[in-house]
Amino acid sequence: MYTVLYTVTKMQPTYCHNLQVMATVAIVLNTTYRLLNNEYAVSLRVTHERKQKYYSINTLIVDQSISFKCSIEHWRPAEAEDNGLGKFRKSFIAYKECNIVLKAKLSEAQTILTRYEDQCIHFSFNQL
Repeated sequence: MYTVLYTVTKMQPTYCHNLQVMATVAIVLNTTYRLLNNEYAVSLRVTHERKQKYYSINTLIVDQSISFKCSIEHWRPAEAEDNGLGKFRKSFIAYKECNIVLKAKLSEAQTILTRYEDQCIHFSFNQL
């Protein structure tokens, strides 16, 4: 079923339907860039139409007392049942506190994408 929405600027109908491809988010260890101390930044990865953009968790939080970076040995990638939530391993100092923050940031990003879908807003990296 299609719903017709009219935009004021274009005056052309835009069709909103449930088959619209939305973006996905995941918490990952961004191994594309190695930091000076052989660690990698923990990032929120946004994927849309096969394009990916990484947002460092350090830039998304107010409390800068904990640095969200680690080596590969201290990182556990997301499993299918984790719904995109990668986590610090127990060997990482303050892993519990860090994993709570990661879960909250992933949930926040998923809520924003759900709102986009519910309001039939087309996702674009330029809107972020």
